[in-house]
Amino acid sequence: MAEAEQILIDRPMRRVSNDPKDPPALTPSMILLMRSNACLPRGKSKKEDSS
Repeated sequence: MAEAEQILIDRPMRRVSNDPKDPPALTPSMILLMRSNACLPRGKSKKEDSS
């Protein structure tokens, strides 16, 4: 259950830009911790995932 919670709060709140100059996407975990949470490696998402 904790792993599922971690996955959900680490998902970006908006679409992620492909431009490397853009700031990182805002996630609920960043708001809660006031920093980036790097405990899980970032994976590539599919277009279907961004519904």
